[in-house]
Amino acid sequence: MSAWIAFSLLIVTAIAHSVLGQILIIGPLARDSGWRTRLPRPYAVRTLQIAWHLTTIAWVGLAAIVAGTSVGVTFGLVCLASALVIVIMLRGHLAWPLFLAAGLYGLDSADALPRAALLVLVGIAVGIAIAGALLHLAWVLGVSWGFEHSIPEDPETSLPVAKPGRVMTLAAGVASAMLAGLLWWVTWGSAPSWTWWFAAAAALVLVVRVIGDGKDVGVTKVVRSTRFAALDDALFTPLFVALAVGAVTTLHLAGSPL
Repeated sequence: MSAWIAFSLLIVTAIAHSVLGQILIIGPLARDSGWRTRLPRPYAVRTLQIAWHLTTIAWVGLAAIVAGTSVGVTFGLVCLASALVIVIMLRGHLAWPLFLAAGLYGLDSADALPRAALLVLVGIAVGIAIAGALLHLAWVLGVSWGFEHSIPEDPETSLPVAKPGRVMTLAAGVASAMLAGLLWWVTWGSAPSWTWWFAAAAALVLVVRVIGDGKDVGVTKVVRSTRFAALDDALFTPLFVALAVGAVTTLHLAGSPL
């Protein structure tokens, strides 16, 4: 009985926290133009909203634990719910890929993520890599669809900051195809142990791409007013997150060669 009383009290507190906080604190702050931060105002407001409501999600998780749910499963679900909230409200924030990965591997640590689900994650990454290779090949052959906004743009002129030629475009496509083959080989083929290190290097490169360069790409970029920046938040970086998760999952399924 005591556990359910504690559960009920924390659930009520969590709901009141989100509802009243939005009405009495976050809402008025969003409408008040008298305060400033070093971040763009819309970004700052969304960050405050996210931080406020993630606290609610964490409390719901605590309530579930005291009611008897598995700590590992609850941890994983809280992280996944947090990632979902951030993706919906502020996709360009660094935290959502971290919450996503923590949630997936938290569930796996609790044996709540079947092997088939892990294989699906790798399969998604392989599919994305193959699609990327085919798209780059199409660009090399003269197809222009999507190419214009696939390169970071100068926020003042809206012009691409670089003009990759066919050789560089083909090289990117070949790298994408090799990634697809490597992930498939290590996961489903009879790959020798040394391929694990190539998969680890690929995973590292993908994680670095997700983090970004602190200027034009990734979740740390500061240029956010261009068409490329919008596409990077909405499409490119999430695709690289899926690739990174697939690569790390490949390493996990294959096991360390040491």
